[in-house]
Amino acid sequence: MKRINSLALGVAVSSSALVSLSNPVAAETAVNAPEEITITARKRSESLSDVPAAVTALDRQALDELGVADLSDISAFAPNLTIVAGSAQSNAASIFIRGIGQRDSLQTFEQGVGMYVDGVYLSRMQGSMMRLFDVERIEVLRGPQGALYGKNTIGGAINIITRDPFDGGGNAEIEYGAYDQKTAALYAAFPIAGDTAALSLAARYSNRDGFYKDAFTGTDYYDDNVFSGRLKLALKPSDDVRLTLAADLMDIDVGQYLGRAEDHLYVIDLALGPTVVREAPGPFDGETLASSIDAENGQTNTHWGLSLTAEWNLSDAYSLKSITSYRHMNPVQWLDADGSEFEIGDVWATWVHEQVSQEVQLSITREKWDAILGAFYMTEKSVAVQETFLNGYILVGGAQIGFSQPGHDTQHVDNMALFGHANIELSDAWTVSLGARWSRDEKDFERVSETMTGGVITGVFEFEGSGAWDAFTPSVTVDYRLTEDSHLYARIARGFRSGGFNGRMFSAADSEPFKPEYVWSYEVGFKGRTMDGVLSYGLTGFYNDYTDYQARVAVAIDSSDQSAGFNFPTINAAKLEMYGAEAELRANLDAWTLWGNIGLLGASYKEFRDDQRDRTGQEPIRTPDVTLSAGAVYHLTLGTRGSVDIGADVRYVSDYYTSVDNSDLLYEDGYWLVGANARWVDAADKWSVRAGVKNLFDTIYQVDAFEFRTLGNVQTGFYGEPRTWYVALGRAF
Repeated sequence: MKRINSLALGVAVSSSALVSLSNPVAAETAVNAPEEITITARKRSESLSDVPAAVTALDRQALDELGVADLSDISAFAPNLTIVAGSAQSNAASIFIRGIGQRDSLQTFEQGVGMYVDGVYLSRMQGSMMRLFDVERIEVLRGPQGALYGKNTIGGAINIITRDPFDGGGNAEIEYGAYDQKTAALYAAFPIAGDTAALSLAARYSNRDGFYKDAFTGTDYYDDNVFSGRLKLALKPSDDVRLTLAADLMDIDVGQYLGRAEDHLYVIDLALGPTVVREAPGPFDGETLASSIDAENGQTNTHWGLSLTAEWNLSDAYSLKSITSYRHMNPVQWLDADGSEFEIGDVWATWVHEQVSQEVQLSITREKWDAILGAFYMTEKSVAVQETFLNGYILVGGAQIGFSQPGHDTQHVDNMALFGHANIELSDAWTVSLGARWSRDEKDFERVSETMTGGVITGVFEFEGSGAWDAFTPSVTVDYRLTEDSHLYARIARGFRSGGFNGRMFSAADSEPFKPEYVWSYEVGFKGRTMDGVLSYGLTGFYNDYTDYQARVAVAIDSSDQSAGFNFPTINAAKLEMYGAEAELRANLDAWTLWGNIGLLGASYKEFRDDQRDRTGQEPIRTPDVTLSAGAVYHLTLGTRGSVDIGADVRYVSDYYTSVDNSDLLYEDGYWLVGANARWVDAADKWSVRAGVKNLFDTIYQVDAFEFRTLGNVQTGFYGEPRTWYVALGRAF
């Protein structure tokens, strides 16, 4: 069980936000005190350092200067945040904040950290690993969210705000990099009817060879071939009304996102008994993997959506906002769960997912208080077809008999909520914020699973079930302003993640629904700016008390004979405790911009038992004791030749498990990542050249895992990206 030194909890220091790196100073300037970034994390415009909550923000220029290309790159810039490609899918963002997230991409699981794009909730992991090309700002909120957002989340939220067409302008960029990476991006915004209508178009295409090769076939894995686009039409028919219609598309066509078998693998020979077919490998060489799936069988996903946002200023005191959206997704993918040349657990899956949501917010502004009242409704339907191939797992006298498990399932979800949040100014120094939410999830789930032996159906399992879960989740924040530029706050909030059904059930033993998950979160913070705004800082301490934490485990039907059969139930750990501290710091001194953040985290199961084992005292996945990032940017003016920014950054992540069962092989013992970048901009601020390197020292580190030990001892590790470099040429207009 991880413990954090109490002194470290008390004195950890890092930044209140890695905010805009905009307007870097010239070398001859004494200090830089930029205007602070304004965010809308609480559905109102506020200065970042004034928000009584743990929030980190990155604006457009910071994203450009730091070389942030996709969502996973922002992990370095907020404490206790990890974002990796999850569930063996390069397009699925598995996001964890303070040790809470979602690693399983099945449609029966709810997100632990919410993803919102212009107020629209993305309900599924697939297609959420966004390429960032038209983003105005990214906000990372840590802790339970619900009183301000249409869809509640238990661990935190990623809030992405795209550029406003009325701001105009644009840019185009081409990029080349390691592994024959080729990227082209375009953004253009322009008026089409004076001040009453504007249009923006954004597009990005990226193609890259794979990082790793198959040791037997030479097939590339971890390649990239993605097109992303967004079209926005903004209308202002009057001074008090604004309409924004948006359409977006992400089209993905890549090879497998493959892991590696970390331990020996065995098969079941009905004549000879369990037989080891592959010994445990040594350490990963960072180059070669193996799969039994044909090279042409990869992963595709077409993910698109439409939204209409309508805003009315009813009066000086009241305004109304409506967000209507439709989203559609159709992933088709092959997964090699065992990560080897043997067909022990190969999976083909496809599904169609549809989501319709409607959110309404009423904002009220008074002299001493303001409030937001909202209602939210979302309906989802997912129809999935999949087949698990175990031809190499079940043998007779060394010969395959053709063993597989096809299945299909359908899930329908209705989510509805009422929520409200109010800020009450008690005096010049004291403010109290009160939040409340009522949520209800209703789910219908149907599944048919077959067992095929030698091409003949030898077993059928059918399940049909319904469930409904609701919760009341309040929050209270007390904010005390010490000075004009600093304040203390304390927050208590309850979070909720609804129950559901096991999407991997193959028998009645797997069919028990799992219960909702709850948390009480306690947080204190100190934030501010000093030295005339040159230095911004923040410090947060938190304690989270979880009950009924949801976890997918692998259980042998007979605990004394691991080869007798297997189940993969999702169960509720009775209690989970998480606590820690976070700090962030940013300073603009002379020509330098310096930033840093640190996250400390302690986590353990206070009680976690299933029918066969006791995991009490073990650690949840992805809960490193320490995450640390720091960086510097030096700005140099070159007169008529423009200016140059030169930057470097470092990130440290301490040891953590990637498996629920705390396997020593599905474990990362900690790593450092170092990056460097440079950017030249001409004197007219039109032409630019960027170059950089990521993972400079080519560190090998494990980020995710498949854990099905009751199926041939499958323990498959997935690894982060190797060293890469890039050079880009851009033109602003």
